[in-house]
Amino acid sequence: MAIDGSTVKVPKTKDIADHFGAWNPAKGEACPIARISNLFDVLNGIVVDAVISPRRQGERSLAALHTQHLKPDDLVLLDRGYPAFWLFVMSLSRWAGFCSRVAGTNWKEIRKFYNSWKKEKIITLRPSPPSVVQCNHLNLPVSPIQLRVIWFELEGGETEILMTSLMDEDL
Repeated sequence: MAIDGSTVKVPKTKDIADHFGAWNPAKGEACPIARISNLFDVLNGIVVDAVISPRRQGERSLAALHTQHLKPDDLVLLDRGYPAFWLFVMSLSRWAGFCSRVAGTNWKEIRKFYNSWKKEKIITLRPSPPSVVQCNHLNLPVSPIQLRVIWFELEGGETEILMTSLMDEDL
């Protein structure tokens, strides 16, 4: 499964703009914009769940709605905008694994790993104070979680870091 979102222009009426919000470009008129998100089954090429919401609603909160459709042993693929301790715990609470691209500066543990020049490592991710608040709000556990981080270089020389709940190096 993969979760991804975007924004989309919606019809330009006052009611729609009031509901979804508007993008105000430096030049030109305001344009009503909605946020969209979907949970996509990459193996079967189908959308499992889709949401359209006001632009002010964040991608992570929409991703949280998609987790109710996860089944045990699903693997959720997430891009760089999604990593959050509480979202990881939410997926794990559904017995689903995850693999997420992460920026090298998101967490202290990731910064240390990135600066170590190791190719992979098992880390313990602890919730930040805001993550504890969010986990408590969502009735999720706040215990630290063990994750595997993997560093690799793409053909163009760009580096990527993946954070995953998959611990088996052969997967």
